Amino acid sequence: MGYFWSNITTDLSPFLSSLTAQTISTLAVGTVGTLVALWGIYTQRAIARRRATLDLLVKQETDKDIIEATNFFISVCKAGKLLDYIPKNCETVETDLPQKPQAAKATNQTKLEDHEIQENKISKSKGIDHIRLVLNQFEIIAVGIEFGIIDYDIFKTWHEHGTISKWNASHKYIHEVRQVTGNYRLYAEFETLVSWLKGKGPPKKGRIFRKWF
Repeated sequence: MGYFWSNITTDLSPFLSSLTAQTISTLAVGTVGTLVALWGIYTQRAIARRRATLDLLVKQETDKDIIEATNFFISVCKAGKLLDYIPKNCETVETDLPQKPQAAKATNQTKLEDHEIQENKISKSKGIDHIRLVLNQFEIIAVGIEFGIIDYDIFKTWHEHGTISKWNASHKYIHEVRQVTGNYRLYAEFETLVSWLKGKGPPKKGRIFRKWF
């Protein structure tokens, strides 16, 4: 019996050796091909992320609405009047419809506020919209970075100081809006973005697919 199995093993050894070599070769080729494909996906993903980041930065510098909102935001911050634009009674937008004249009933404070609005040529509700647009930009950027859509390093290089300075100028406003609305998650992504820029970033990836794809 031993002689029989010895003969079979001897006869099949060339085939087994050939099969083993072919298997190893196939696995090697398949592995290399998979790695090349993954590297290609990763490279294209990185290029797309950088392009999306640059497109976003260009839009922020050229979009008329964003420029107008940013200029308004900076002006009210410098004037120390940002807290004057906190939405009241959980309202986010006030009506812009013309109001009937009430000059006889207007108080001195009301006249002063009307004068300031006319001087700035913008209504309070529009001012609230401008501020919201500026702050929401940072919310969107933070989410984009977290999910690998926006390149953190490019954004940090371009907008680190501006982002931190806008947070420093608006964090009291954000705190008050959270109190008024009862939503303590408002602008939480913006706050997280600032923490990354101050030394805790870039954000950690919770899932490998979020990092690679």
